[in-house]
Amino acid sequence: MLSFVLQLFFAFIFFGSGVYHFIKPDFFMPLMPPVLPAPKMLIYLSGLVEIVVAVGLFVAPFRQVAVWGVIALLIVFTPIHIFDYFQDVPAVGSKSIAAGRLVIQLILIAAAFYL
Repeated sequence: MLSFVLQLFFAFIFFGSGVYHFIKPDFFMPLMPPVLPAPKMLIYLSGLVEIVVAVGLFVAPFRQVAVWGVIALLIVFTPIHIFDYFQDVPAVGSKSIAAGRLVIQLILIAAAFYL
C-alpha cells in the first residue's frame, strides 16, 4: 500500500513539475548553474523526462525503469539544489528554504528506493 501511495506521489510531482517546465521555463532559469550549456533546452528536456517517468510509473512493463528514472532524476537534480544553496540569494528565496529543499531531496531519494 505504501509503495502505491509513493508511486502516486512521485507520479503527481514529476508530471506536474514536467508540465511546468514547458509552461514556465523561465521559472527554472535561476536554478541552472552557469556552467551548463543551453539551459533552456535542458529545462525542456528535463521536463520531458519527468513526464515520461511519471507516466512510466503506471505502465507495468516500464514501471521498474521508471522507478530507476525517478531515483536518477532526484540524484541528478541534487547538485542543482546544492548550487542554489550557495548562491548569495537562492532562487528559492532564502538559505533556510534552500537547506530545507536539500534535506527534502535526500528524503525523496530514500523514499524512491522504497518503490
